[in-house]
This record gives sequence, structure tokens and C-alpha cells, in this order.
Amino acid sequence: MFGAWFVGGTASKSAFVEEQQEISKLNRVLWSKVEPPNYSYSIWYGCMYTATSDITVSDGIEKFKGRERTITINELFDLLPKIFAKASSYSIKYNEKYGFPTQIKVDWSSEVYDDECFYQVQRFLVSE
Repeated sequence: MFGAWFVGGTASKSAFVEEQQEISKLNRVLWSKVEPPNYSYSIWYGCMYTATSDITVSDGIEKFKGRERTITINELFDLLPKIFAKASSYSIKYNEKYGFPTQIKVDWSSEVYDDECFYQVQRFLVSE
């Protein structure tokens, strides 16, 4: 499942946001049901600068490598309501098997230069 950039008027934006909220909820439910107990991934993110963080989850406990603390997959889900409510435009893609957001691109204001942000989950690997 995936989101798409919104283009259109106010009425169609409202319908688009409702659809995206529903897609987000369905994917969060999927993730809560199938989240493996052990996995690793990298998250690449940025607004004015970019950074990458490697995260390992063992028995549900997150460990961060390279950076003290960064955004997690669960926190990406927590970020979505703010994006739906405040962003000028956005694009969200989800992992088809697990439901977590794999890519989020957001432009907070169409009238402000360099306010775009992105989050991308990479190298997601389930381990034993």
C-alpha cells in the first residue's frame, strides 16, 4: 500500500487526507500484528541536513548504532497524523509485507523554501 502526492482543491484534499489516514491505520494494524521480535534496519532522514542511523531490535528492544537516538519505525507511524494535518504535500510508501512506512517525503509549506523533510527505511532484515 502506498500514499501519493496530493494535487487538487480543498474538498478533494479532505477526501485524500481521509484516505491516507485510513491507509495509515490499516498499515499500523498490520505492523502491530506481524512485527518480528528480531530485526534490523537503517533509517535515512533529513530536513536541512541528512543523517543515517542503524537500528537493531532484539526481543522488542531497540539498540541504536552510530547515533545516540533517532526516529524509529513506530515513531514514523506517530509522525503521520501531524503530516496529514499540517503538510502542504506529502508522499508515503509502505512495506507490502509488514506495513511500516518505507519512505515519507513531506513539504510542510508550499510557500517556504527548504522546509522539505524525508524519512527512508532501508536494509530491513528479519533475524532469528
